[in-house]
Amino acid sequence: MNPEKIKYTCPACKKEVEVEAFSNINVTLNPELKEKLFSGELFVHECPYCQAKSQVMYSFIYHDMVNKILISFGDEAEHVEELIQNLQSELSEEDFDLKQFMQEYRVRSVKNINDLFEKIYLFEAELDDRVIELCKLLILDNAKEEDLLKDEKILDIRYLPKEIMQSKGNITDDIIGMNIYCEGDKAFIRTIEIPFYDQTKNQIIDLVREKNLMDDLVIDQSWVEKILLK
Repeated sequence: MNPEKIKYTCPACKKEVEVEAFSNINVTLNPELKEKLFSGELFVHECPYCQAKSQVMYSFIYHDMVNKILISFGDEAEHVEELIQNLQSELSEEDFDLKQFMQEYRVRSVKNINDLFEKIYLFEAELDDRVIELCKLLILDNAKEEDLLKDEKILDIRYLPKEIMQSKGNITDDIIGMNIYCEGDKAFIRTIEIPFYDQTKNQIIDLVREKNLMDDLVIDQSWVEKILLK
């Protein structure tokens, strides 16, 4: 898909600048865009007037036709109608079957770029983000009792892709890595064993079935807390 034009005001010279932006990032048809997305190059633009470089973020649809991933990124990411409309336009399918599509694809919405990267890593590893979010809550609860972590200010917790775990020498086939980020640029790796992940997945599936819940577009720790309380 050809890029669109968007405008931003250069923070250095204050002039209005027009740049290219991709509203649909199809990494199957345009694999080079995935590398640019993860490196941040996709959002870095140079002002033609003063040559100052700026990061210009914008909303887009991330689409992986091989791994069947569709993620809407941006401030209005929850607008599923717009997301599906964009998809229909991209696929150009007159006989588009929404119900079948939703069964086959992982469809999500995120507003934070790190959430986007995490979803992509999870889905490529064939992991269920609903399960990972519940595991995060359990790990954080346990962290409060750990001598090493109980006095730390925890800022975030993220899934660690296998290649990163391998680079740290912390990998076996039966574990999933998580990174706990703390104040002062500290980070602590914790792991989930696959049998525990499978057990948690069954728990999530039972909860969703029991409460007759639809699969929401936004899956995060708030979503898990919500279904546990319902």
